[in-house]
Amino acid sequence: MLGIAIANIFSWSAFALVVTKLSPCVKWLNNTVCSAGNTKALIAFYATLFLALTGLLAIIGFYLRVYWKKNELYYENVNIAFRQGILVSLAICGLLALQSFRVLTWWDSLILVLLLLITEFSFLKRNAQKKV
Repeated sequence: MLGIAIANIFSWSAFALVVTKLSPCVKWLNNTVCSAGNTKALIAFYATLFLALTGLLAIIGFYLRVYWKKNELYYENVNIAFRQGILVSLAICGLLALQSFRVLTWWDSLILVLLLLITEFSFLKRNAQKKV
């Protein structure tokens, strides 16, 4: 867990650097428009946000699992918490990306969340079959 915590500190530092130093949007005719020419800044923003959220959510998920299920092995909790952190980070970054391009609707959100839930349930089913 210490390695994830250290990597998370670096991820949040990189995210703060991207937010403060890079600008993915330009001001044009009194409107703020995200420029297609500055896709490197957008990619850096979403990549660092994804890594930072994954680490944070994995740490939170790990400690919640340890608190709720006291008799499980720690390494099983790390794997599950990290996987769920990745899935939730994908959902957050995906929804933010859709919103930044002004194409987010409620049914898009629902479809994305359902896809990620199906993915998690397939992992849980596969893990349950391995234990039997």
